[in-house]
Amino acid sequence: MAWALVGYGVAAAGVALAVWAWSVLGSRRLVSSAHEPPNPVSPRLVFGGPYRLVRHPFLLAALLGLGGAAIATRWPWLWVGWATAVVVLPWLTVREERRLVARFGEAYRRYQRAVPMLVPRPRRGAVSKCW
Repeated sequence: MAWALVGYGVAAAGVALAVWAWSVLGSRRLVSSAHEPPNPVSPRLVFGGPYRLVRHPFLLAALLGLGGAAIATRWPWLWVGWATAVVVLPWLTVREERRLVARFGEAYRRYQRAVPMLVPRPRRGAVSKCW
């Protein structure tokens, strides 16, 4: 019972993080699929909300949600899915970051140096160092 509560709490944190990130982005999108061009309406980087803590809050939210579900249910296939996500999603994110560097140049490189990819660190004012 206690593990289930911990798992649901971790999963809820993942959902909350995804909602927070989505609310900060609004109708803007930084990442486009391979089949459509980037959104020309918002060609600027987003540094607010969870993006000041980690560069990829949706990835962190997915890992928290899947990990929390695995903890709560103790279902082996969820653990396999989580382990696969831990390996595959950061790899895909590195590829996406190459596209962001190509699009935004030095501005994104400064952001990379100031803000961690996935695990927040206890450091205040990191994004202000981008500019």
